[in-house]
Amino acid sequence: MEVEILEAARQISEGKCVAVPTETVYGLAASIALDEAISLLYKLKKRTHSKPTTIAIDKMDQLDHLTTNLPPFTLELAKAFWPGPLTLVLPANLNTVPERIRGKCDTVGIRIPNHPDLLSLLSITGPLALPSANPSGEKPPISMQEVEEYYSTQFPVLYGGNSELKVASTLIQYIDGKWTLLRKGALTTKKISNIIGYEPVAK
Repeated sequence: MEVEILEAARQISEGKCVAVPTETVYGLAASIALDEAISLLYKLKKRTHSKPTTIAIDKMDQLDHLTTNLPPFTLELAKAFWPGPLTLVLPANLNTVPERIRGKCDTVGIRIPNHPDLLSLLSITGPLALPSANPSGEKPPISMQEVEEYYSTQFPVLYGGNSELKVASTLIQYIDGKWTLLRKGALTTKKISNIIGYEPVAK
């Protein structure tokens, strides 16, 4: 069920989940401030609560509220690739990022997505929990139709066309003094190396 930006914001403020477009794949958005919304998100995803989920923001200065002790090159990476398909796993501010979103870790994955409709929504709602809009183990959806195949035609979807990149964001974390690749994605490690001086690799 297609909804407009203001309606999507209203439903999110009421603790509901809304599927939203990004340049990578469609995501499942929920308020990080509402415990019932996070519970619903994990239920829809069929996801264990030990697994963290990412947060989407629309302004870099929101990092100050959600993180602490930023690793080297964090701001340089953010300025180079945000908005865009890079998720940075950073030390979380434990007072502002709910434990359930962190999966009981002390870190949180954050990015600014590159989609105008989602950025408009984020400017109203503030930071949102935003994993991909698929049940665990299923293929991430790249269209409204694929979202509705998972959650029914009555599920609220902020329609934004088909996803441009059709692959998840690249995920990196600073571990043992180096940026480490956690998930290959739309952004190449070669481009990351232009900022940090080396290509992040998986441990």
